[in-house]
Amino acid sequence: MVAPYNKILMIYIEPTPYILGLINAIRLHWQGQIDVLFLYENYTQRWNIQDENNNKILFSNNIKRIFQILSQLSIKKYDYLHLAGWGSSLFLLLILVAKYKKMLVSIESDTPMPPHTAWWKRVIKRQVYPIIFSFVDVFLPGGKKQAKYLEHYGVQSKFIYQVQMTVDIKKIKRYISTLNHVDCQKTRQCYKICKSDIVF
Repeated sequence: MVAPYNKILMIYIEPTPYILGLINAIRLHWQGQIDVLFLYENYTQRWNIQDENNNKILFSNNIKRIFQILSQLSIKKYDYLHLAGWGSSLFLLLILVAKYKKMLVSIESDTPMPPHTAWWKRVIKRQVYPIIFSFVDVFLPGGKKQAKYLEHYGVQSKFIYQVQMTVDIKKIKRYISTLNHVDCQKTRQCYKICKSDIVF
């Protein structure tokens, strides 16, 4: 990214260890301003993470949440908006608002082509997705299948940059290094895993 785009707003679903790790890594290498908002605190599970960087959790009320984001966009005058997907109606609204404000928009995605989709959903997506995607400047799919999904709905390959989505491997390795043989046996017993079964 070039120098003029030095104020970035990133919006994610929830603060997970790997998302916070990613944000911290970006901040180490990026000299501009990065603000981060989360839609929920514990959406998929009870992470209960102590966030030392004061990233903001948005209001739970959708109307308040919209005004909260629009207010921040107006006050901070961001150059760039990064979203974790397009599945939220709020994200769809923000894509349009960002384009109105002449901001660059990037979207990351871990969505591959589903094996079975109802015919009416396929028809709607064929009509709607190309329109939505035309307002996005950069797509960051988490692999080849995710990239093919975007291309299926009309996104040109020049706007697609594959990225590696991962968990916090260093933290997992540190945790594993604290386990001994007895801990491993207890885990196997807890989940009724045979001694001969491979666990990873």
